[in-house]
Amino acid sequence: MKEYSPEIIMNVLESSSTMIPINKGRALEGLAGYLFAQIEGFEEYGRNIVNSSRSSELDLVFSTNRHLSGLDFLDPVLFVECKNTNASSDSADVSRFAGKIKRAGLSVGVLITSSGITGTDGWSAHREVQEQLLMHGVKVLVVTGKDISGMKNTEQFKQMLKEKFMQLVVLGKVCS
Repeated sequence: MKEYSPEIIMNVLESSSTMIPINKGRALEGLAGYLFAQIEGFEEYGRNIVNSSRSSELDLVFSTNRHLSGLDFLDPVLFVECKNTNASSDSADVSRFAGKIKRAGLSVGVLITSSGITGTDGWSAHREVQEQLLMHGVKVLVVTGKDISGMKNTEQFKQMLKEKFMQLVVLGKVCS
């Protein structure tokens, strides 16, 4: 188990409000890279990867050794999407990210959003996460700035991901 630096986490989460949008996104990508790279069995493959048709970009991609990490519900490749905006991520953000996961033949991805996702019912981002699971088998785990702000170590981070996965798959509940 590796310890996280509270200074690194809070520096990104607190300073983002004064940055221009492109820098805000890159700062959250850097923080996400830091959090995942500390987990045994995770290796960063790349950042801001544009597909061959230049129609979409992946913020972060990790290769994962599920046995080393203890996160056996993940695919061997993990896409991480980062949204560092003042507004909550909406259903279109979730749908675009789920499409990237599905097109790659994967089943799980992590959406890290500093401001959470919209709504709790109706056609909100919460509902879109549930629809993607029910209709396509795609599991979008939503991690918020609030979730990250208190992270002390890799075990706590892994446990949070596992709990979000179980809540989504077993109960259809989006934990954000």
